[in-house]
Amino acid sequence: MDPRLVPGDAAPDFVLYDKDSNRVQLSGFRGQKLVLFFYPSAETPGCTLEACDFRDNEHIFGAMGYKVIGISSDNTLKVKHWAEKRNLQYTLLLDPEKTVHRAFGITRWSSPISMITGGRSRSTFVIDQDGKIDIALYNVQAFGHVKALRSLLESRTVAA
Repeated sequence: MDPRLVPGDAAPDFVLYDKDSNRVQLSGFRGQKLVLFFYPSAETPGCTLEACDFRDNEHIFGAMGYKVIGISSDNTLKVKHWAEKRNLQYTLLLDPEKTVHRAFGITRWSSPISMITGGRSRSTFVIDQDGKIDIALYNVQAFGHVKALRSLLESRTVAA
């Protein structure tokens, strides 16, 4: 089993391609804060709900200084079609070999549904401008997750 990341850990650097076949490296975002969410599969009800919640709240995350990025192990055509259909403008990365999933410790056989989806769990990481994990949320639910994350980040902003 791959170890899970905790706050303070360096976010594992990676290079993946986005839905438009552009090469994207995590370290290229140094100096920016990120919300990096892993979703099991485009076009499924839960992933569509979560992705659209991120879409609808992207401007709020942006106002707090966060860039939203999604990752799945789907193929390019599936994600590209889904993003166009749902008007998902933020970066969507493809990890078909699940190497980044494993690096973040989220490929697990933790439940019956994860067996169906290849062991992938829905997880979200908040990464600070220095490339360190600020928040690690494993096995989150699609419904209400974005709202809860937004509230958590807003409460930290108010407290600071």
